[in-house]
Amino acid sequence: MVEAGRPRIEQTDDLVYVEGARSPTRSARVLDSSAHLRSTVIARILCAVKRARVLVVHHRRIVAEALARRLEHEPTLQVLGSAWTSAMTRSAVAALGPDVVLVEVPPEGDGHREIEAIVAMRSGLRVVAILLDETMAADAIRAGADGVLSVRDETATLASAVVGVAAGGGWVSPAMLGSVLRELRMSAPAPNEFDERLRLLTAREREVLERMVAGLDHSTIARDLVVSVNTVRTHSQRILAKLEVHSGLEAVSIVRKARRNPI
Repeated sequence: MVEAGRPRIEQTDDLVYVEGARSPTRSARVLDSSAHLRSTVIARILCAVKRARVLVVHHRRIVAEALARRLEHEPTLQVLGSAWTSAMTRSAVAALGPDVVLVEVPPEGDGHREIEAIVAMRSGLRVVAILLDETMAADAIRAGADGVLSVRDETATLASAVVGVAAGGGWVSPAMLGSVLRELRMSAPAPNEFDERLRLLTAREREVLERMVAGLDHSTIARDLVVSVNTVRTHSQRILAKLEVHSGLEAVSIVRKARRNPI
C-alpha cells in the first residue's frame, strides 16, 4: 500500500519510474554498468591505436637511457630501447624495426653525418634529432632528419614530434624555426639574367619548354599536352622570342644556365 502524499515508485531492471516525473530515471546499477561499458570501449580504442615505435640513440649510455625513461610513460609511444654505439643502433634497427629513431646530436663533431648514417640503415626509417646547438637545425634537415627539436623542449613536445613524424609529417621546434628559415633564404642562389627571361613565360609555355628540355619533338609534345602541332609551334616561337634565342637548343641552354631553374 502507498502512503497518502508520497509518490508511487516502481522499478524495472533498467529504469526507475517516479509518479509525476516527466521521464523515467536510470537506476544506479545501470549507471554504474554504463560507465563501465564506456571505460571498456575507450580502453579498447586506445589499445587499437598503433603507437609509434621509437628507438632512442645517444653516444653516452646514461643520456640514452634517461631519454628513454622520459618517454616511456607517453601513451602514444612504444619505447623499444636505447643504443649508444653505431653497432648497437644498427642491430636494434634491424631486430626491432622502429618507426622513428630519436637521436640527440652533440654540438661537437659531425652531427649531420650521424643522422645520415641512421637514415641509411633502413628504407623508410625516420629520424627526429634533438639538438644542443640550435644553429645546426638546417644542417640536420639536409642530412635527412624529419624533425628537429631543442634540448630545452618538454617531454610532451618530444612525444608529439615523434608521433607526428611517425605519421609521415615533419617537425621543427619553434625555437629553431627562425634560424632554419634564415638559413634557407641565405642558401638560395640569387637569380641571374636567365632566370629573369624564364619568368616571362606563361604556364603553358613552361610546359612546352619542359618537354623540349626532355628532348621531345613537336608531335610528341602535342600528343602529351592534347593540343595540335600548330599550337605547339606557336608556343615554341613565343618561347624563343621571350628568351631572345633563335633555336630550341639555345632555349634549352637558357634553362641549364638559370640558377633557379623553374622548369
